[in-house]
Amino acid sequence: MTTLQQKHIKKGSTFQIELKGNASTGMNWCLKTLPSSLMLVGTEVYPDPHPRHVVGYGNTQAFTFKAIATTTQPQLLEFVLMRVWETEAVETQQFEVTVSEHDHEVSYQVINNYFSGNTLPADEQRYFVFDDLKAFQSVFHPAATMGPQTWLTEKDFKHHLVVAVVEPEAQAITEYAFNTPPYIENDTLVLNYRTEQRPTVGTTFRFSKIIMVERGDYQAVRFIDNEHEITEPVPALTHA
Repeated sequence: MTTLQQKHIKKGSTFQIELKGNASTGMNWCLKTLPSSLMLVGTEVYPDPHPRHVVGYGNTQAFTFKAIATTTQPQLLEFVLMRVWETEAVETQQFEVTVSEHDHEVSYQVINNYFSGNTLPADEQRYFVFDDLKAFQSVFHPAATMGPQTWLTEKDFKHHLVVAVVEPEAQAITEYAFNTPPYIENDTLVLNYRTEQRPTVGTTFRFSKIIMVERGDYQAVRFIDNEHEITEPVPALTHA
């Protein structure tokens, strides 16, 4: 199965992608497609904690990249999970990567496979800024989907915040698109996006958009949704 995730990076910056493997059984993640905008600068492997007599333990593979060129359209960064002596991949992880050179823009990644819980009023639109995993998990829960599952961890919040919007329940499918990449303006992170709804008569959905962004020198997040603006403060500990 294949999953596609979106990442936006500033030129000159580095970022890391961690993937769960099982090297003790020969199952490793391999870099299949490296876009021209990126350079692979390092790889590391961390075994999962395990008793010495246990075989078949897992590990985490960390790939570090540097953005070396801007892009005019998204490029594919692709990994496959396989044994080196076999020809078929067991899983594929794909990232749609864009690179910009504007200093005020903020790197981000779209987070998939979560849904909002039933504690939110069904008829309200809600905006969130999370600076720790516990707060995030109080609103969003993992969705049971086909294919590889990638969940947020406490480590993700060390250098990132997670921001999200939850739509009211509606008989429609909501689609999101950024008008511009997230950027900083006057100590505020700005998310300027638009939404479109496709009617689904007789079937009700509740859509949300979740992105992970770099922590930075900003104290609030402004959501501009189809020109409607609302600002939420960043939790105090983040910018203290």
